[in-house]
Amino acid sequence: MKNSNLSDTEWAVVDSLAAAFLRPISFEDILSAAPRTVLTSDLGYRAAVIDLAKLVPLNLPSYHEFLQARLIDKLAAYQVTTLRYVLRSLNTFAGSLVLTGYLRPVTRLPIEKREQILLGWRDSNLAIFRKLFFTIFNLAVVPLAYTSTAIFEASRLPRILPDRISNDEVRFRAKLFYRFQMESESSLSNTSFDAIIVGSGCGAGVVASRLSREGYKILVLEKGKYYHQEELNMPESESFAKMFESNGVFCSEDTAVGMLTASTFGGGSTVNWSASLPTQYFVRNEWSIKSGVEFYSTREYSDAVERVSNVMGVSDQYIKHSKANTVLLQGSARIGSPTCIVPQNTGHSTHNCGHCGYGCRFGEKQGGTITWLVDAAKHGTKFRDQAEVIMIKRSNEGAAGVLVNINGQIHSIFSKLVVCAGGSMQTPVLLKKSGFKNKHIGNHLKIHPVNITTGLWRDEDTNAYQDSILTVVNLELENQDGKGHGVKLECCFQSPFILLKSTPWRNSLDFKRQILNLNNRVSILSMARDIGEGQVFPDPVTGESRFTYNLHPQDRLHIIEGMIRSAEICLATNADAISIADSRVPILMVTEQDRQLGSLSPHFQEWVTSVRQYGCSDYTSFIGSAHQMGTCRMGGSAKTSAVDPNGELWECKNVFVADASVLPSASGVNPMITIMATADIVSSRILTRLNEYYKSDISDENRLSSCI
Repeated sequence: MKNSNLSDTEWAVVDSLAAAFLRPISFEDILSAAPRTVLTSDLGYRAAVIDLAKLVPLNLPSYHEFLQARLIDKLAAYQVTTLRYVLRSLNTFAGSLVLTGYLRPVTRLPIEKREQILLGWRDSNLAIFRKLFFTIFNLAVVPLAYTSTAIFEASRLPRILPDRISNDEVRFRAKLFYRFQMESESSLSNTSFDAIIVGSGCGAGVVASRLSREGYKILVLEKGKYYHQEELNMPESESFAKMFESNGVFCSEDTAVGMLTASTFGGGSTVNWSASLPTQYFVRNEWSIKSGVEFYSTREYSDAVERVSNVMGVSDQYIKHSKANTVLLQGSARIGSPTCIVPQNTGHSTHNCGHCGYGCRFGEKQGGTITWLVDAAKHGTKFRDQAEVIMIKRSNEGAAGVLVNINGQIHSIFSKLVVCAGGSMQTPVLLKKSGFKNKHIGNHLKIHPVNITTGLWRDEDTNAYQDSILTVVNLELENQDGKGHGVKLECCFQSPFILLKSTPWRNSLDFKRQILNLNNRVSILSMARDIGEGQVFPDPVTGESRFTYNLHPQDRLHIIEGMIRSAEICLATNADAISIADSRVPILMVTEQDRQLGSLSPHFQEWVTSVRQYGCSDYTSFIGSAHQMGTCRMGGSAKTSAVDPNGELWECKNVFVADASVLPSASGVNPMITIMATADIVSSRILTRLNEYYKSDISDENRLSSCI
């Protein structure tokens, strides 16, 4: 077992370096960056700016406890060992000399020298020093979005939806939202099912609805917790802790890539951003011909896309664009770059809410907890949340049920077949722990890696929580290699956590000045359809999901071109400043000449050179993902894939997979519709199997007797 608790000496090193990331500065120095309109109209704002100027990490509420529980305890055993060794070394004369160049422990150095050490690590050509910079940056900055009142007051970002919005009589109180009932442990242990669905996300809901409508006895098991609409106005810190994997801080083994992946009832359909883009022709064609999954090119799949879209009321006719989406739409038009409107799964209704990344309080977003899962429940499907499936049971006939951990007790539940729908980060881990050996299980992880370009309008508030999150996509650079790989430009969820993580650090003063402008920013994602791949596997100690991912050099170049185009879009819409999420690239302070000349401006081109040199680098840049795919990919042969074109595991009968992990490669678009349409196809194959099963002479007793 790992010992992840830091000692007092190790905490002293963390505190001394974190203080250099965010040291106290004078009110006068920070004031010049404050939005002028707010300073003159809000008398209380000046006090918030003073609090931010004085802010240091150690003064945050329960700073050590937060870091220990939310970050350090989530590291693998070897990562904790490495971190503790480095921290102890920095508190010795020899270790400090090697790592900092100073013959004194860092805890004894003046704060100005510690700040210079951080800059030296950031700018080093050696990845090990940039990684050290990145690690301490996370330890210093991540807690701000979770625990600092000053951050929210100074940036004017809401911790939760204002009461006047969250309790709106029409949008909330007047509605009667469906309330799911969870099964007791005793009822599950004494019942058998036709199918057990592991997970409750995009694919799971579609399968549960379709099977239950045919009269089959279905159980949905979800390891996350169910939250009713009444509970969906949590502060970001609480939402990430309760509704996302690893508290919203799910990082690759080398910590270079961070993921947002849901861990709650409804899965990604509960916390996604409503984008409902269909699978594009060239991707469907690739999967059909290259991967051997023929249905992607057929009318059957087109009908499935139409069917799932109709259930959720997908439309682009009821959209009110946010400031960010307006910038992307108008700026693209001004530079002659093509865009399209992103359809929304909002039931043919308006949905002006930028808070939906924490769950839709109003039930306007038609995710699984509003549509598929409700339909399944009304047709007899049973549910249990906070139930972690730890193994799939097998018999001579194939799947025989699952072992599930509920409140620390292991329960055995029988079923005729098992549908894995826990997502690309969980399904392969379950299959591996269940003893399946196909080499493609857990491999070929695709993540749609992103980086962020930020435009700043100093005296114009974004107020992103008021309007839709993602309603426009720029398509110009989606096929940069002629093989369907490139980037799409989309607006980012204006989460305080994401905004802080993507804010480049140059020194304490600059960072705090940028915090003052978080509500004046527009963040545009450069989202790659990736060539690169990663791997998912269980932690050898805890069994939890872990992953590796290496950004492919060509993906990096694609993302950089996307960031540059995003900057041109911001420039065309009169941004005051432009930056990318990389600490080595300077902020572009836009001049009048830049506005007049656009991308031809020498000043702008000088900045572009810096972006191409440093942008999207490991450990100085934000590399994030909200889409994970491909870790149990579907294909025409067991030599190239984990499941067959029916969604069934090659090496075991009656184990089906119906989530993003079966996608043969990256979808290239926000994958909700693709996952649901694929699950719709898989559900039809499952129905065929169940119908065949009931025509056979095999009895439940015979199957039970042969379980292993």
